[in-house]
Amino acid sequence: MEKETIQDLILRYGVILKKRNTEKQKTAFLRAAQKQLEEAGFTVDITCVAASIMKREAMHTYNLYAGDFNHAGIVFVTYYDTPLLQLLPREQKAFASNWSQGNFLLHTLLFLLCILVMVFLLYSGILPNLQRYDFMSIWGAVLVLVCLSGFYIVRQMRGGMAAGNTMVRNSSSLITLFALASELSKQEKEHVAFALIDEGTRSEYGLKMLDAYLNGRSIKRVYLDAIGNTGRLQCFSRDEISISADMEWHEKRKAMDPYGDILLTRGDFQNSEVILRDDKNDQAIEHIMSTADALHELIRQCFDV
Repeated sequence: MEKETIQDLILRYGVILKKRNTEKQKTAFLRAAQKQLEEAGFTVDITCVAASIMKREAMHTYNLYAGDFNHAGIVFVTYYDTPLLQLLPREQKAFASNWSQGNFLLHTLLFLLCILVMVFLLYSGILPNLQRYDFMSIWGAVLVLVCLSGFYIVRQMRGGMAAGNTMVRNSSSLITLFALASELSKQEKEHVAFALIDEGTRSEYGLKMLDAYLNGRSIKRVYLDAIGNTGRLQCFSRDEISISADMEWHEKRKAMDPYGDILLTRGDFQNSEVILRDDKNDQAIEHIMSTADALHELIRQCFDV
């Protein structure tokens, strides 16, 4: 794929739709992703489950599936939701939700603090002046402004603040799959499907939804995580695979089985794990392009097309 086209995808999914934390942000992304994959020639199905996750109130979880799952022999999987901002730095690892209950509690405390500050401003400053000068004064406008700000904070911070830099987790993997989908031939598309799953950075409930959707179908699952990370392409599988000169192969551990048959990420391999960095990667475009090429080669090897 041309570099200019990759840059267009990065602008759309790495800048404009880079945050996918609230339900509104997720559905906006899913509408764009559906259009993207349909234009590439795939039929799209979006499923929604309302469930209580991680002992919280019931929430909607969305998975997007593209392609003919009844005939496809391989499905490329990655998550699209955005992790919370790490208020306390914590090492992130590939093929893990990296969810921290302590980090979520800090987000909740910050949210409550903002609410308390607004309540204090209302009762100590705005309401006394409102009673003195009437609603049609400048204090009426201040009251409306504070209330609107409060509603916005409640809407945006209720589930925590999303991380600002999402290229590593996990816009880069999404862009890689969109790039791959657009360059497949008609014959190759008959063998390929895609699954964009929710809750990859928290409960990983999207993986359970994918299992239910596959319903025991014999289909090879290739899971992508943090393709925009700094470092070499790392592959985990039970079968030794060679699809890129830039790739290191490792025996897949049993703990990785829920993610799929072949797991791909980028980074430094240390103590049987791949560490994720949140700093900017100047080679992100090249990494996305080379990974898409490697996935294309994997399809050719699997189906001889």
